[in-house]
Amino acid sequence: MAQYYLAKNGQQTGPFSVNQLLQNGLTPDSLVFTQGMTAWTKACDVPELASVLAPQPQYQAPQPAPQPQQQYQQPQQQYQQPQQQYQQPYQQPYQQPAMGNYVATPQMDFMTAVKTCFKKYFDFKGRARRSEFWWFMLAIWLINSVVNGILYSIMGGLIAKKQALQAELTNQGLDAILNGGDVSAVKAAAEAQDPTTMIIILGILMAIIWVALFIPQLSATARRLHDVGKSGHLQWLYLLCGIGGPICLILCIPEGSPEPNKYGESPKFKRQ
Repeated sequence: MAQYYLAKNGQQTGPFSVNQLLQNGLTPDSLVFTQGMTAWTKACDVPELASVLAPQPQYQAPQPAPQPQQQYQQPQQQYQQPQQQYQQPYQQPYQQPAMGNYVATPQMDFMTAVKTCFKKYFDFKGRARRSEFWWFMLAIWLINSVVNGILYSIMGGLIAKKQALQAELTNQGLDAILNGGDVSAVKAAAEAQDPTTMIIILGILMAIIWVALFIPQLSATARRLHDVGKSGHLQWLYLLCGIGGPICLILCIPEGSPEPNKYGESPKFKRQ
């Protein structure tokens, strides 16, 4: 049976059952409120209360005199104005997400996410929230794009220089052979100007940078998979060239559960 609040002497009382409302002086013009209503309503306009009040003759025939009507109309404005004040306690709980006693903390910003993931460089345990993971993935993409763009540009210039040098030295070697010149001097000049060593150094540097960024990417992905209740070993899918990477990223999209799982506490939801 529904529980009602009764406006009495300008104050909210209750909640009461129907019998308790009658004991507290319920009349057809009394203002009542219960869950599901949007505003305070006269008792005579509520079907459940009207059926109880109908047999009572003293409430069936309101006084037709204008003076009592004004007395009932004035309190209506007093109770209608704070409608939001009365509605808020009842509507507020139903607007909250069904997270039990957990509340979401503010999402992580870009710099905080990058610092956190580099701090947890070799940490493949625990959980990572979505903002931490995706901000860090963006940072990895930006770093790789800038660094690789610079190194590839330098390496491309060195390769072009090497090709031009080889063509020039080939011509000089042929001239030396045909004219009886010193071929060894041409070879020495070629070795002195050969950029092959620099190309190898740049290749090693690119490999080091790639490994240095790939390790925290693996650890962050493992923690993100843990947050959605999956094993970090799913990253072996990276070995499936072409489809392994997208599959891992898709698995990292869902929101993690607010409750603790076998990998630890939620990094986003905190218990109230």
